[in-house]
Amino acid sequence: MSRAQKAAGSWRIPRTGLVAAIAAFLVLGSSGVAYAYWSANAALTSTAKAGSIAVSLSGFSSGASTLQYTFVNDTRARTGSVTVTNTSPTTSSTPIPVSIALGYVSGGSAVLAAKIDVTMWGPTTAASCTSTATPSGTITSGTWASFPSMTDTLIAGQAKTWCMRASNAERSDIASPTGTISLQPTVTATLTAGTWTATASATTTQNTQYIYPVAPISSTAWFRIHLTTNSNRCLDIRASGGAGTELIDWGCHTNPNQQFQLSGADANGYLSVTPRHQQGLRWDNGGSTAPGSVIKIQNASGTGSQGWQFQEVSSGVYQIVNKASGLCIAPGAILTNYNNETAYYQVLCDGSAAQRFTLERVPVSLNLQCTEISVGNQKRDEDVVYSWDSADAGAYTFQADDGGWKTIGTSGATATQITIDGTQPSGDPLEDWSWQKRQYNVRALDADNNVVGTATIELKKRALACP
Repeated sequence: MSRAQKAAGSWRIPRTGLVAAIAAFLVLGSSGVAYAYWSANAALTSTAKAGSIAVSLSGFSSGASTLQYTFVNDTRARTGSVTVTNTSPTTSSTPIPVSIALGYVSGGSAVLAAKIDVTMWGPTTAASCTSTATPSGTITSGTWASFPSMTDTLIAGQAKTWCMRASNAERSDIASPTGTISLQPTVTATLTAGTWTATASATTTQNTQYIYPVAPISSTAWFRIHLTTNSNRCLDIRASGGAGTELIDWGCHTNPNQQFQLSGADANGYLSVTPRHQQGLRWDNGGSTAPGSVIKIQNASGTGSQGWQFQEVSSGVYQIVNKASGLCIAPGAILTNYNNETAYYQVLCDGSAAQRFTLERVPVSLNLQCTEISVGNQKRDEDVVYSWDSADAGAYTFQADDGGWKTIGTSGATATQITIDGTQPSGDPLEDWSWQKRQYNVRALDADNNVVGTATIELKKRALACP
């Protein structure tokens, strides 16, 4: 708690033969009203001490303040209070203007100062400044970096309390490569009477912990997700099950229930995690915001329970944070009914190795099957269809080699086949180009232009055909 700071002055009186009795020291305010702050009796003297005004703060300082706070992925709001007291040594009952300004100590994180929203309201009581309180009275909002001053009045001996709430709406805004940034917010109360002022200041501490930047990840690739504590163990959907099946860890293998696509990122990097063996399902935390909920796969919903940030702790190493709960996934209890497999739960992010994962990109190899299409009831082959396994569903670009690779079609995001138009390659920049050669080499590219499948296509009687 900061000590009261006093602003005082002195009034020197010429020595005369008169006996002076100083009743009060008057300070002229901007309204033209004279305020009496100090009184004393004085005998014949050359100096009379003038009165003073003073102000104090409480409830904000580090060590005592509920606003001294560490922001973490799951909790990024704190409500506290600050009390301002007019400690001027006077019996005057005239209200004195007071202003309250917020800021932060130079050298702290400018990013954190700008991204922590601060709301101040009141006057009220400290007891009413709870985490669920709805701001009322005079409400002022800003950030530690930019906050308009609150103004009020206090008579001598009077104290008033304001609630203060510091919060962050989006965790990725306050992320850092080290996981921690900090600053020291300040509050300054200024009491003003005419040309006389008194100030009091206090500081507290706020920082972040275990909040890392979101890393860009391919939205079309498939990945195995390894534990950093044991690279031979991978995240797995138990027994290749469907909706309601748990996320577990298991010895790494090549089956699609250990392959996941991280796609659909929103503006803040929250992804949907799709298991390859059940592509209509997504990782889901069950809608819980409390630690201890097991992660399962459920029907795609687009809700926060299915949103995940892959926060990069170090190069290629991630912690996985749920959008709605702000909790990290980590191994938890043994599923005793299922061969003693270890399930994954959402828990408080704590920086431990059990919450660290690496991604292994799974190479796609399309097993392309060619089928000829008859137009109408005629037996004339004009188009062909390439199809592939449902486990490899996705968007692919198909190209034919005619002395240079030309695009002949693009499949949809969840497609398992594509029809190749026998009249002309779709989207080809050379409008007069058409099928001419007896045989063409064909390739399929993924979104990162990796070749994931090859085939050949033939031209028979000016119609496409499978070899």
